[in-house]
Amino acid sequence: MHTEHYKDNIHAPWGQIFYTILFAHLMDIKNKQVLDFGSGFGLTADFLSANNEVIAIEPNADMVSDRFGKDSYRQLTGSLELLSQFPNDYFDVIICHNVLEYVSSDSRAIYLRELARVLKPGGQLSLVKHNAAGKAMHKAVFENESIQALRLISGDGSYESTALGHGQVYDLESLLPHSGLSIENYRGIRTFYGLQDNKFKRESDWIRRMTKLELGVADKSPYRDVAFFHHYTLRK
Repeated sequence: MHTEHYKDNIHAPWGQIFYTILFAHLMDIKNKQVLDFGSGFGLTADFLSANNEVIAIEPNADMVSDRFGKDSYRQLTGSLELLSQFPNDYFDVIICHNVLEYVSSDSRAIYLRELARVLKPGGQLSLVKHNAAGKAMHKAVFENESIQALRLISGDGSYESTALGHGQVYDLESLLPHSGLSIENYRGIRTFYGLQDNKFKRESDWIRRMTKLELGVADKSPYRDVAFFHHYTLRK
């Protein structure tokens, strides 16, 4: 895993705007017991810790050692095995962003059930996942990779991430039976900004203008349906 490349992307305009949009979605979470599962460099955990008690779990030790907001939340290094330390119905809110793409297909339902176990009844699971339609649009338009776009359209959702390794686009609804979770709503992230030439993204006012546009269509179809990421709110 090339964590430096991943961190460079976070600091680039296209990484900054992702978190600007995401944090706008999460800003109403306050006075909660929060778990950030797969916390990466800790940007979301640090953001939420301003108004919540946050525990973060991340398996990559390099990310943990180089994380943001080291003193603002409790950090654990590990993965699924750490959830057994927590009793049933413990967290008000769980964050799971761009995580299940990188676990084996036969274990995704196990991860989701275990996250649901430690979530309080009525609690919120915030899940961000790759969207096949949005990835196909990005491959065809921004990267000019029509063959890879056709693979995605045909149902082959496997891909290689420079920073995170092998990933697989998955169907969330197929994982929900027996999880105790249901979809409350979903929003799009990166509907437009990933399709633009990077030269525009370095303009001084670009993030502000594009954030306004992205938030304006985040919960509107058909725009959210072709976003690169889908941000789901699941309830127990």
